[in-house]
Parts: sequence; structure tokens; C-alpha cells
Amino acid sequence: GLGLVKWKKSFWIRGAYCESEDGSRAKGGCLPVFYFRKSFHLDEKPCRVRLYATALGLFEGYCNGSIVSDELFSPGWTDYLRRVQYRTYDLTAMVSAGDNALGFKLATGWYAGLISSVWTAGLPGYDDIPRLRALLVCDYADGRTEYLGTDGTWRVTSAGPERFSDIYSGEHYDDRMALDGFATAAFADRGWGLARTASTGVAIQGTAYQPVRRIQTMKPIKMTKRHSGDEIIIDFGQNFAGRERIRLNLPEGAAVSIRHGEVLTQDGALYTENLRSAKATSTFISSGREVVYEPTFTFYGFRYLELTGEVFNVSLDDISAVVIHTDMERTGEFQCSNPLLNQLYSTIIWGQRSNNHDVPTDCPQRNERLGWTGDAEVFCRVGSYNYHIGAFFNKYLMDGFIRGIPPTDA
Repeated sequence: GLGLVKWKKSFWIRGAYCESEDGSRAKGGCLPVFYFRKSFHLDEKPCRVRLYATALGLFEGYCNGSIVSDELFSPGWTDYLRRVQYRTYDLTAMVSAGDNALGFKLATGWYAGLISSVWTAGLPGYDDIPRLRALLVCDYADGRTEYLGTDGTWRVTSAGPERFSDIYSGEHYDDRMALDGFATAAFADRGWGLARTASTGVAIQGTAYQPVRRIQTMKPIKMTKRHSGDEIIIDFGQNFAGRERIRLNLPEGAAVSIRHGEVLTQDGALYTENLRSAKATSTFISSGREVVYEPTFTFYGFRYLELTGEVFNVSLDDISAVVIHTDMERTGEFQCSNPLLNQLYSTIIWGQRSNNHDVPTDCPQRNERLGWTGDAEVFCRVGSYNYHIGAFFNKYLMDGFIRGIPPTDA
């Protein structure tokens, strides 16, 4: 793990707004995704480079233009009043002598998104804006060590393409605002502001369980055009938790709305009443270039997609989806001579996969998706037969029952 003295070389930083400084939220009560970057120079190539990163919120880390990991929803969901986890990445192959850059995307996630406020009378359950903390440690062959931590010299903007990316609401992505190459040394960050340092007494602990990842790619089995083609229903043939991945080549300014649902109405329309207040909608606005679009800091429970807008040229070959859940090891199987029992077991497996997203949840689609202890208690024994979930549940139980974890720093 990373010791106290080393964490002292970095600070919590939070987002700042380009559009306004009053802290107001975007339409629908959601914040934009914040982009952070820091250029740095190394006189020689280190022999080992490690990046330690955590967030009160969700982050994606980048180094010299490339994403540092295939992990999703880092650093995971914990009881932020007590503790937060950090992730460790080996960047030795990504850093070189000369000019380099680190970058992060920071979203509200479970910390400051709608999921944290819908059960607390509309008030944020933890805080109203996410925070980031990171430390780059460069070791050299002669025994020297250099540190680069987050502080008030990092640059930040809220004027990125993800106008919001929320677990309940979905994502609004405007490709005209794309910040390609934001984590490269040559990127021009004129107009970006300085990050604001922030203090918190939350404990920072290591991660000792499997992360969430993209596990499987799904291809649709059917496309149905409704209302003269301006509404398209996509059927994947299976209910699951994840998100869409769609190739779009539209005129600049063209918008596509993508709604998610588990069933259809009798007349073939998307049924969404069971989602309650969760909008579960991706909105994409085109810059005029071809883009393969996949939302970033959200996921949906669905079998069907409803596409509306300028989607007349989209084909089945352009559409897929990714199944997302905690990357658990499969340990149990069941099969018998009764097809109905086999189908029931398949449904159980898909239900577990759809409800293991860093914590065991109750449902993957509506404005809930919470780690209710009753659901987990009932299913835990079956779940432990199907998958190796010891570390997964150990982390979950720590947040449910451990009290008084001392903070590692202020």
C-alpha cells in the first residue's frame, strides 16, 4: 500500500466551472464531467512508475494520451463518510524521458450524483461536487524517487463533451466539445482554470477485490422501425446490465436520443414506467465526424434500445452493447434434463451479473440500484456457489458494519 508520508505529497482537488462559478448544476440536476490535466518533464526515463489515484466520485485516468486501465467506475462505491479506496497503476511503459502529461476525467458517480440524493430529500448524500486525488511516483535506477501529486497547479475544465454522465439520468454527450488529446503534453489548455484544493478527513485505503469491467459484447438480434422510421427499437434478446456502443456518422449538430428498457408495450413501444424517475437516456450530439459512441460513467439495465432523432442511416452492424459487472471468477455450474430449470438457472446467473456492480444491488435499471442488505442476505449463498465473491462481499460488509475508521490525513 501507499504510506501516509507519500500521500502527503498530494492534495484533494475539486472541479471548477468554466461556464459559471456559482456551482449551479446542469439541466436535470446533474454536473458535467470535469477534465483535469498536468504536464511534467522528466530528465531521464524512470525504471518504475506507479500512479496512485482515488476520488470522491468516479474517475478515468490517462497518461500521454492513453487510458491507464480497463477498470470501470473507479475507485468503487464505499461509505464516503468513513473511507475511500485508491487504485494503483503501473505506468512504467507509458512514461518516458522528456515531456509527459497526466489527465483525469472526474464524474459525480455514487458520491455526488442523483443516486446519492434521491433517498435524502433531494440533498446530496455526501457532497455536491466530486473530488480527485492522485500521486505519480517515479523511481530511478540510482535510488532517487520523484513525486508528482495533485495540487492547485493542475488545470481543470468543465467544458468537455460529457455535459453530464449520471448513474440514474444517463449521459448527455456533445461531440462538438470533444477534448481529444487532453492528456498529452502538447495539448493547449488555454481557457482552462486552476484546480481548487479541498480538505476531507475520509480514510484512504487500498483495494483488495475485483474491479468492474466490460465482460462481454452483445449483438442485437432485431431492429424495428416505427413511425415512418424516426423511431427505432433495437432488441438484444437478453436482459442485462451494461451500455450501448453505436457507430454514428451524422451531420454536425444532429442529435440522437437513446432510451433503455427491459420490455415493450403491447403495441411495440418501449416501456419505461418501471424506471420511475431514472431517465436512463443517452443523448449524443454530432460534430460531423464518425464516432463510435459508448457512455462513460453510467450503466443501464435493459434488453431494448429506443433510438430517436437523425438515425435513419443506422444499421444493425453499427450497434452493439457491452455487458458490465464486477469481474468475478465463475466457480459453479448447473445443468439438468429439464429445460425450464436450466432456463431458470440461466436467469439467476444473468440476474447476479446484472446486480454486481461494486456492491450487490437490488436492480440495475430504475432509480434504486442500491446495496440493500436484505437482497444480499437472501442471495449470498447462491451467489457464492456461482462465483468467487469472497473479496467482493468482504468489501461490502466493511462499509456496512465497520465503524470509526481513522482518517489517514486531513
